This record gives sequence, structure tokens and C-alpha cells, in this order.
Amino acid sequence: MAPLERPETTDRKSVSFNSLEIREYPIILGDNPSVSSGIPITIAWDHYGCEVQSVDDYEKYRHPRRDMYEMRLPAKVRIRMAMEGSSKEEMRAVFRSTMKIQKQRNATVATLDTPFETAGNAYSSVRRKMSKTITRVFKKSADL
Repeated sequence: MAPLERPETTDRKSVSFNSLEIREYPIILGDNPSVSSGIPITIAWDHYGCEVQSVDDYEKYRHPRRDMYEMRLPAKVRIRMAMEGSSKEEMRAVFRSTMKIQKQRNATVATLDTPFETAGNAYSSVRRKMSKTITRVFKKSADL
């Protein structure tokens, strides 16, 4: 059986951009229980501000890209940000809910003690960490 051949095309397709929108979103209490401490925050669905810029101007004046560690927000900063639009009672409720889910996850992990499950968890952890590392390396090399 002959290998499939790709038909030759003479017309090239291209994509270009001339402007972009920078939108601002309110910060609200989140529901992601994966925070290491404090309360989770997220952005709302609806934006309240929008600025249109040319791509060239944006690239000319943009700040340098941040890596994953620079994008992490300490618990105190997240609490301060959440206080601007949430009551203390709402924050307490989110914190309690987050702690409850984290305890449930820990209980589930504690019951996974068979060698197969332990090996599977270790494999998943290594795979996830390697994927993040590889992505970070490629991103840094692309920024150079």
C-alpha cells in the first residue's frame, strides 16, 4: 500500500491582527479548593472596562512576561483583594467550604494505599511536573 501523499497547494493562507482589546474584570471569591492556604479568588464573567490598542503598540510597551512563580498570589494578598467586593461572612463561608473539600481530598488520598494506586499517583505527579517544566522551558526559549 502506497503512503498517502499530501496534495500540493499553491495558495498560502495567513492570519494577521491589527488591534486587541484589553478587558478588566472584577475579582470575586472563587471555588477552587487547590489553594495551599487562604481563600480562592477568581474573575467574574462580565468585564467593566475595555481598552482597544494596536498590536504593535501593545508589544512595544507591554511589561515583560511573568513566570508561574511570579504569578502566584500569597494568601494575604488574595484576602485583601477579596475584601474589596465581599463581606467577611462570605469569605468565611468560602474558606470553610474550601477546607471541607481539602479534607475530603486528603481522606480519599489516605485510602489509596494499594501499590497500584500509589504507583499511579506517583506517575501522574511526575508526569504533571515534567509537563510544567517542559512548558516553562519552551516558553522561556520562545521569549528569547
